[in-house]
Amino acid sequence: MPQNTVNLWSMLCGELESSRAAGSTAAGHVEAARKFEATAREVFRDRPDRLRDALEIAGDVQQSEGELTSARRCFEEALAVGEAAPEARGRLATKLAMLEDAAGELAEARRHYEMALEAAAKGHDRSQRATLWNNLAALHRQAGDLAAAEAGYERALAESAEVHGPDHPEVALFANNLAVACTDRGNLVKAEHLHLRALQIRERTFGAHHPEVAASLANLAAVYQAQNLPGKAERFYQSALHILTEFHGANDPEVRRIRENYESLPQVRARGLSRTQRLG
Repeated sequence: MPQNTVNLWSMLCGELESSRAAGSTAAGHVEAARKFEATAREVFRDRPDRLRDALEIAGDVQQSEGELTSARRCFEEALAVGEAAPEARGRLATKLAMLEDAAGELAEARRHYEMALEAAAKGHDRSQRATLWNNLAALHRQAGDLAAAEAGYERALAESAEVHGPDHPEVALFANNLAVACTDRGNLVKAEHLHLRALQIRERTFGAHHPEVAASLANLAAVYQAQNLPGKAERFYQSALHILTEFHGANDPEVRRIRENYESLPQVRARGLSRTQRLG
């Protein structure tokens, strides 16, 4: 007896989950996803909405198992099937953009982030717009378009503050990213203001002794170093190193990077040289 598409969809999803559960290896999971995809193509030839969902699910499984080329193909095909609703179009475009971003394909990633932003605007969905603007800004920064990067981070920060309120940890993250972009462009006063904003939010959220707080302290130290305020930079580097060393240990790569910046300060170098001379 023929089954309606709802029952067929439930059956296919159940079979995929059973196959994944039975396959103890990544290869087994990928094979289950490919069988699911092939069956869905046959069953849902006249149901683009169901086929789109099936391709996306198959892509998700393959991405989770490291089959990034196959995952990307699934997402691209899903995006091309019929006329997707803004939510689905935005979700698929975002998944493609993230894969392309990781692969260093900046132009394609930028195109898909812009597509996702357009879909979010059409669907009146603000839940991911701040993150999309942030990711797009990061691509502009990688490409060397510092003005576009700063503008994108500005949009991300404003969007996040409107959605979550001014004291949300995400606001601190985007304020930090905008500050870094401002530092790139030599606008150190604005960078300092934004890093202080991020620091205040993080201290209220996490307390004074936390790695996120330390990151803001280290970023402020770098700004003060660039402003030729070595005494102030030293104090902020010391505070950051005290927190991060306790959390991560002295050999953590981030701790080593910050310590190198600290030791590049003129007064710290001079003290190190003087100590070496006395030992000699």
